[in-house]
Amino acid sequence: MDYSRFSTVLVVFLMTQLSVSAVADVVAYDWRLTSIMTAFDGVLLETLGINDKPSNEAVIDIALGQEIEVRVTNELSEPSCLHWHGMKQLGTQEMDGMSGITQCVIEPNSTAVYRYAPDKAGTFWWHSHHKTQYSFGLRGPLIVRAPENELRAVEKEIDSEYIIQLTDIYHAQPPPGPVLWDTIAINNLGRFDCTAATINNLTECDPDQPLSSFGFQEGKKYLLRVTNMAAMAPFEFSIDGHDFQVIAADAEPVMPSQLINSITINIGQRYDIIVEAKKDTQEASSFWVRAKGLTGLPWITRTGNTGSAGFNDEGLAIIRYDSTSTAEPTSQPHEDTVTVGEFDFTPVSPVQLPSTPSDRSLVQFSINPAVGGIVSLDGGEYNPLVIPDEPPLLSIASGLSTSDLPATTNARAIKYGDHIEVVLVNEMSEQHPFHLHSHVPWVVGSGYASIEQIQKNTLPPSKLQGAMVRDVYTVPGCNTDDDGLCVDVGYVVLRFTADNPGVKPNPKDPMSDEVSEESANSGGAHSDICLLQLKPRFSTLYPLYRPPKVPMGLLTSLALFLLAINQASAAIARYYWNITHFNSTAFDGVMTPGYGINNEPTKLHPIEVTLGDEVEVHVTNQLTEQTCIHWHGMRQFGTQEMDGVSGITQCQIQPNVTAIYRFTPDKCGSFWFHGHEEVQYAFGLRGPLIVHCPYDQLQSWEKDIYKEYTVLITDWYHEVPVGAPIWDSVLINNVGRYNCTVAEAAGKECVAGQPLPRFQFVAGKKYLIRLINTSAMSAFKVSIDGHSFQVIAVDGDQLQPSTTVNSVFLNVAQRADILVQAKTAPSQSQVSQRKTPLGSFWLRVNSLYGLPWTALPVDQMPEGFNPDALAIIDYQSGATADPTSSKWTTEVSIGEFDYKPLNPVVLPTVPDQRMVVEFTLAVLPANPDSFLGYMAIDQREFISLVIPEHPPLFTIAQGAATKDLPTSANAVKLKHNDHVEVVVVNETPDQHPIHLHAHSPWIVGSGHASRQAILDNNLTALRLNDPMQHDVFTVPECLTDNNGTCTDLGYVVFRLTADNPGVWIMHCHIDWHFVLGLAMLFVEAEDVLHKLGLAEFSSNMLSVCNGAGNFTI
Repeated sequence: MDYSRFSTVLVVFLMTQLSVSAVADVVAYDWRLTSIMTAFDGVLLETLGINDKPSNEAVIDIALGQEIEVRVTNELSEPSCLHWHGMKQLGTQEMDGMSGITQCVIEPNSTAVYRYAPDKAGTFWWHSHHKTQYSFGLRGPLIVRAPENELRAVEKEIDSEYIIQLTDIYHAQPPPGPVLWDTIAINNLGRFDCTAATINNLTECDPDQPLSSFGFQEGKKYLLRVTNMAAMAPFEFSIDGHDFQVIAADAEPVMPSQLINSITINIGQRYDIIVEAKKDTQEASSFWVRAKGLTGLPWITRTGNTGSAGFNDEGLAIIRYDSTSTAEPTSQPHEDTVTVGEFDFTPVSPVQLPSTPSDRSLVQFSINPAVGGIVSLDGGEYNPLVIPDEPPLLSIASGLSTSDLPATTNARAIKYGDHIEVVLVNEMSEQHPFHLHSHVPWVVGSGYASIEQIQKNTLPPSKLQGAMVRDVYTVPGCNTDDDGLCVDVGYVVLRFTADNPGVKPNPKDPMSDEVSEESANSGGAHSDICLLQLKPRFSTLYPLYRPPKVPMGLLTSLALFLLAINQASAAIARYYWNITHFNSTAFDGVMTPGYGINNEPTKLHPIEVTLGDEVEVHVTNQLTEQTCIHWHGMRQFGTQEMDGVSGITQCQIQPNVTAIYRFTPDKCGSFWFHGHEEVQYAFGLRGPLIVHCPYDQLQSWEKDIYKEYTVLITDWYHEVPVGAPIWDSVLINNVGRYNCTVAEAAGKECVAGQPLPRFQFVAGKKYLIRLINTSAMSAFKVSIDGHSFQVIAVDGDQLQPSTTVNSVFLNVAQRADILVQAKTAPSQSQVSQRKTPLGSFWLRVNSLYGLPWTALPVDQMPEGFNPDALAIIDYQSGATADPTSSKWTTEVSIGEFDYKPLNPVVLPTVPDQRMVVEFTLAVLPANPDSFLGYMAIDQREFISLVIPEHPPLFTIAQGAATKDLPTSANAVKLKHNDHVEVVVVNETPDQHPIHLHAHSPWIVGSGHASRQAILDNNLTALRLNDPMQHDVFTVPECLTDNNGTCTDLGYVVFRLTADNPGVWIMHCHIDWHFVLGLAMLFVEAEDVLHKLGLAEFSSNMLSVCNGAGNFTI
């Protein structure tokens, strides 16, 4: 559509579609925020719109001097708010539209009325400022036209104009971690490869998606208002065969630039460009308009080749000189780029700034994987922004002072009327576009320098005469060394006058990615916010919101400067996984086939979310065998069918069938996922699941963590074991070393000298290491040479920080979060005395083998068996040599059940229900030809679990009783809300890690006793005050006589409250024992499941059963 200022089409559209009523001074719009289904790039998706239409059609177009009134009714299922990008909001501070900062959110079914007067003409835009809503469509243009008598000569020559909106399109909420879009669109039209859409499980895709086109006439001049409305992508904008001049940047008039053919436009930026149409189009009558998304450093962490299938980094539109033609252009991009730098335009009205500012502020920003973006003000503590309970604008207007605001608002007072200098310092390798609300600061400097130069203000001279003004400005990424570590930081120097009382947020792209050495992701989507708070006024908007906590009052002439980067959690974190074989990989040097995700090792596909997020994983089985995925440590309260136990809580996912898992984690911590079908996880189908706490829920000892690493520890098998199982090697983050001489003698291909994982430490910093034992069999002890640490969580349950230890025990499936204080760097005097500088240290993982850890004795380990693994803690970037450190000579550790919980409880003296569960591995008369695992409940017969024909969860929900299940299901009923005591008894000479799904039971006792003493409940006093919780607990081996016969049995006593209706399996987590049937079922709250029925379960998960052909819904 031609958005000419003289176009009656636009006026008619606005009047009919957006309910615009134009009176002398007010232009009113009546908007409903709605969910819509649309196919911007051919892929049909649910997105957000205005009045049931795409929001790019919701154009605000007024004349300077008119007032805008937008009545916004929220018909979404979540809160929202709208920001008017580029509006100064002088005197209308509460209209800025920053969720939780300048206003309370607009709750569903509520209406807010925004009313304000633009202070200048130009190209602006509006967008949601709540979470990542604008990333999914809630954004559009805002045009303010200058009166005819104020137009410059270059503007009076314009024949027509077009609004060009550039944006990135996302088919799903990106998972936390480095983000990349799916498609680029121009005016909400783009093209995605429908073949790739099918691969990505996007079922509806139109391959013939039309592109936006703009009609040109020979010899005419056109104004193009180009706006980058993307969530993540910076663009290189060009038009084949056409040069142009820039006449305005971010609505600030500039002297017409030289003729250029390309312009880089970062997120939120706008350029008004004049294009003179060709005078002769006989050779070609159509030309491509190109918006090339810029990937890879210094723009964003990810490169285009890491995108999902079909990733499209270029948006296209068409300039047509022949309106009757439908043929697409054959034009080519410019061979040589001619452009102008972001800060190199010449302002129409240059100013001379003071040589010395009234106040100077240093703002350093970076990413902390645990909490997202963090900011340090003037050398102070790094903090993320946490949205306060009360919008700071209202709080300050109510009489509070800067010091009364929460510390996590990063508040700094600025004197009203002062001329302020702010230095933004980027400590990451990717650039960041910053936006200061309600101000258009002068950009007086930009470049690279050391932190010391910036702190001492010894930067190159600032440009104080004729500096550019921008309301979005790119802070360059730091310069890095060969290891990707920052050397000189990137910076931008701003100047502005504190003349606009209010709270002025400064967000950048809502979907920026994290730079992390070991974690694929930690942070996921985040937004940077800079707030300038000055004196607000009363407004008729306030009654629309909840009342403030204290009476409204006036504020003295005081400013407040706040800046932070905040983790913006997505409501749903979606993942699309194809479960595949990978032909062969050399985790330990030996080429071995395994199971993976999307044809890659599963370590490359972590799940990382923030507490409160919902996890959605689309699992398509591309194997030739059935599969399923279990989410270890997830309680699955209310999502029982998502537990992922093959044949128990769901039907098996058959080949070429997709199951959608959707659940909400109930607590923060380190968890993991793995296959729960046969021994698939032993051969690679496993990975980390990390749930971060919001910043305001972190404990004090977590807030100063500099960086975190996730360390997956596992045993690795070159083939399925025959006889008593034993692993071949141990891996850390999928890397280990095996003796290639032994491998090659056995006819196996082997690569020697696998590079070991390195974890970079900085002297004096504190690190969180998430240790996860993803083994099929092996228990481990983990230590770091020369470094002690504290354990702060086990199995996702928080602890009081332990005493300092140098070793931690982890049985199969257990996790421990440890805090490691890096060593202090030697002083200059120590260096001069030839004290050795900090180098590197071994992180050691030692597996435990031989009785009681493995049935195979120590002296029968196979040739080449490698029980240990190594990684490197490195203080010197770029180092390649192995450490020479020595292991601890004396072990200092804490027993598995001897930690102190952070939130202690006192349990009832007498449980409502007590049972004894005995287990063994043996050949028994019931199965005389098989060595199997058995469990016996309350002295009944020993039963080896056999997966029933139909999932017991569904059978019970359909009305069956626990007693109706097959005897081989080995099921026992728990009454809803009963406090239950279970004694798990080991009648074998080796230990067993037992895992109870959907619970983290209290471990109240452990030891050895005779069978009769256990049955008579004559055990050592239980720990009912402050017991530990574990979702995996080690049941000790039995004690044996000289003939190897068990005398006293090993036992663990645990307690749980039966408050989670479902059918939950308890099993040995040694994978080889689980497949032998060493398991049983708890049917919890059978009566509640009857009332729920199948209708409460996911229709997709039920449809998986139909696809499997083994269950009828």
